Amino acid sequence: ALPGGEMFVLTGLLERTKGDDSELRGVLAHEIGHAVKRHGVRSLVRNGIFGLVIIFFTGDLNDITTTLIAGASQLDSLSYSRSMEEEADAFGVDLLARRHEDPEGLARFLESLEKQPVPEFLSTHPDSAERAKAIRERMKGKK
Repeated sequence: ALPGGEMFVLTGLLERTKGDDSELRGVLAHEIGHAVKRHGVRSLVRNGIFGLVIIFFTGDLNDITTTLIAGASQLDSLSYSRSMEEEADAFGVDLLARRHEDPEGLARFLESLEKQPVPEFLSTHPDSAERAKAIRERMKGKK
């Protein structure tokens, strides 16, 4: 999902879900959550404000300051992005439940991401196994 609400389905997603419609629906519900919650726009605004604050305090916009802004902004956005991912997961689960669809496909898809792990402190996404567990717990509460 892009800022402004546009969504694209890339062939890599179709290949990864291997024809599992439940997984594909789960990922799309998650991405709709990003669009509805305006996560892309919120990230752009937050990063812009962060840069302006650094420029205000340093009073400079040279190459070093620009590099510092980019690095600091990226570190700041990691935990913020993780919270957006959790919010989009919850939205996706709720959307699927309202449509009487099982969100297990989203949980399975997230678990499949564990095959290519990234240390959580460097990732924009929370731990995939923990997200899958949280999805299953959320569904238990809806039954």
